Amino acid sequence: MQNSRGLLPTLDALDSFASPRIVERALKDVGLTRTTIEGPPVPVSMRYHTGLLEKVSDKIGERHLGAVMAKDFAFSSLTVPDPFSSYALGASRLDFALQRAARSLPFLQRGTQIYTRKDGACLVYSFGATFDGSIGAQLLEQEIPSILIALVRPFLGPNWKPDWVELPETHRLHKLSLMRLIGTEVRTDAAFPGIAIPLSLLRTPTRLDAEERLQMTARGVARLRVNRLPRTQVDIVRQALRVQLNQGSASVDAVAATLGIGVRTLQRQLQAENLTFKDIAQAEQVSRARVLVSESDLNISQVAFYLGFSEVNSFRRAFRSWFGKTPTQYRAQTEI
Repeated sequence: MQNSRGLLPTLDALDSFASPRIVERALKDVGLTRTTIEGPPVPVSMRYHTGLLEKVSDKIGERHLGAVMAKDFAFSSLTVPDPFSSYALGASRLDFALQRAARSLPFLQRGTQIYTRKDGACLVYSFGATFDGSIGAQLLEQEIPSILIALVRPFLGPNWKPDWVELPETHRLHKLSLMRLIGTEVRTDAAFPGIAIPLSLLRTPTRLDAEERLQMTARGVARLRVNRLPRTQVDIVRQALRVQLNQGSASVDAVAATLGIGVRTLQRQLQAENLTFKDIAQAEQVSRARVLVSESDLNISQVAFYLGFSEVNSFRRAFRSWFGKTPTQYRAQTEI
């Protein structure tokens, strides 16, 4: 699972590499909207990220899109809205920054972690996540080394390159092309994408003064808490449901797909918390209906759409059962 706000740097990069029409079409094809990505953080399946990359790559004919986009990546652009980068880059030394990035990674992506190992005179710093082997997943793997490099450069300089980069075996045929793009040796025998940092450089101090560093750390910690993904399964489902309602769907199938799990698995998880999907969906619809009818200028058909109703008459009947009035009567009452 990924924090939806973690898609912002990728979306910004895609906007600079492809036409608005191509990017908007790709978003639509994978079931995403800019509102979802730019809005409050919600958990979404990694397939949205990989699918978006694959769709745009196919349209513009760039098989190394991930590496091309991330070539000049600035770690400070990681936005949730910015706590991930602020917390990491506010560290006093490079090794502390690497530790902070590892601790805060779960705020961006659930089920992933940083792995480290010593290899000769280097520390290999790897992003541990299992992808599905699709073209889009390979494009995402191409991005990761440059993102990790961008974490190190504020300490070691804008032109620093790792001794080598590691990628899974699926990138073997593209090794030479990737070496030219990334600018250093690429090894394709690793379990996860990673970079090799000389051990002698790990204690390099920050280039920020103490006051700026402390301010960045404090801002990052505060915002990481605010942007933490929901912890309970009920909250996760509720957030995913809001994403789907913005696209006119309140179905359990759509929510399960957003979360990257099966419907039965979703229902079992909710049952463990003594709730059903129907309970959650209706509570969200009632709360949203009250706001949209009384505080927006949407017409009743539009309100019905944003509550997941395919027919406006079905919405009218449901609304009357919830509030004892028709949507029109309720709106007129609140306008007085």
